[in-house]
Amino acid sequence: MTKNKQKNTQNLPKGWKIETLEDVTHKFVGGGTPARAIPAYWGGSIPWLSVKDFPNSLHVKGSSETITEEGLKNCASNLVPKGALITAIRVGLGNTFITDIDMAINQDLRGIVPKESVSAEYLARYMDYIGPQIEADGSGSTVKGITLDKLKSYKIFLPVDKKEQERIADKLAKVDDAIEKTDEFIKKTERFKRGLMQELLIKGIGHTKFKKAKLGDLASIVRGGSPRPIELFITVEDDGQNWLKIGDIEVGAKYIYRTSQKIRKEGLSKTTLVRSGDLILSNSMSFGRPYIMKIDSCIHD
Repeated sequence: MTKNKQKNTQNLPKGWKIETLEDVTHKFVGGGTPARAIPAYWGGSIPWLSVKDFPNSLHVKGSSETITEEGLKNCASNLVPKGALITAIRVGLGNTFITDIDMAINQDLRGIVPKESVSAEYLARYMDYIGPQIEADGSGSTVKGITLDKLKSYKIFLPVDKKEQERIADKLAKVDDAIEKTDEFIKKTERFKRGLMQELLIKGIGHTKFKKAKLGDLASIVRGGSPRPIELFITVEDDGQNWLKIGDIEVGAKYIYRTSQKIRKEGLSKTTLVRSGDLILSNSMSFGRPYIMKIDSCIHD
């Protein structure tokens, strides 16, 4: 054991250890693609996984394409057994899943069959945890990837007791379930809101009378503008006027409270000044989104 590994081990909880991915893996499984020009290699009974089949959950249950036994024999792909991990080493780098069926994989993926003493669920979740690090480690001019040696070298912190690994994985699975239910609740609430908006904004409440009108009949509509070159008008002086750009608006915001820049008063004739309480709409980038001003500000075109 190296000096660094001894130091790291001293900080671990009792009953935990640090291993490399190679240490906890029984075998790594390579991938490949049968020749597309040979029909006999495709459409068989063997699921063949590529990045486009990645699910939104931890488990892979199938693939969009299948290959034949002959196709499997005549390419670099191999079968990843049910219950093993599949991780992306090129496209989709850092994504890791557990396969619920035996399946072949393409060359952008690598199968990881854990040792008997290691929980696949725990290892998959740990790989998911270090996914951003794996992605950051990718290299390449067009498509970033990592080598098998690099994959093998990643450190894995895990309890020695497999049952403890499984308990940890189970707790994380329950959190995932809660997140999924929350996401579904948010989607249902958003659909309800849209329906309620349509009901109230079109029909009103009780005997409220409605009429149709054009937006131009209800408001004075003006377009923003920019004094140019803008660099000559930007100022940090206290008497400068707020200068609002679409990049100043926070995602999901409803109100505008501040701007990141101000412009000199000399530029006011070349732009549009709106007042607190006015409504503004974006006409580019986040097109058509409405915001309510809580400050006076000039607005970008």
